[in-house]
Amino acid sequence: MSDIFISYSRHDQEWVGTLAKALEDVGYSIWWDTRLLAGDDFHEVIPAALEEASCVIVVWSKVSVTRKWVKAEAARASDRNVLIPIQLEPVAIPMPFNLLQADNLKDWNGKTSHPAFQRLVKSIDRFCAKPLEPLNDNHFT
Repeated sequence: MSDIFISYSRHDQEWVGTLAKALEDVGYSIWWDTRLLAGDDFHEVIPAALEEASCVIVVWSKVSVTRKWVKAEAARASDRNVLIPIQLEPVAIPMPFNLLQADNLKDWNGKTSHPAFQRLVKSIDRFCAKPLEPLNDNHFT
């Protein structure tokens, strides 16, 4: 089970890769289709990963708003009440997904300290337990 399933268009794969790494760097487990192995049946693997994820980030871009798979994954995440929509660039988000607030990460610089990324983490934390902080050895002294 992953904390986060990322739905996106292959056109945006490089940007999404940066996002996935940043999310992993702050302690979340990520599933996106780069996890598929040769011979995997994506009609089985992707829906299973989508169902098991604690939340789903849908990356809306000029290309992804036209993709049936992205819309289908967004619909399932919405049905489960685990959808976190973000915008890679200003776009008209398709109905009914445009009824939800979508954070704009257009100006995100790839750093985990950036305010847009920190805002996304707050959204994710509503669905995922934060990783436990390691105890300091001097905690009880």
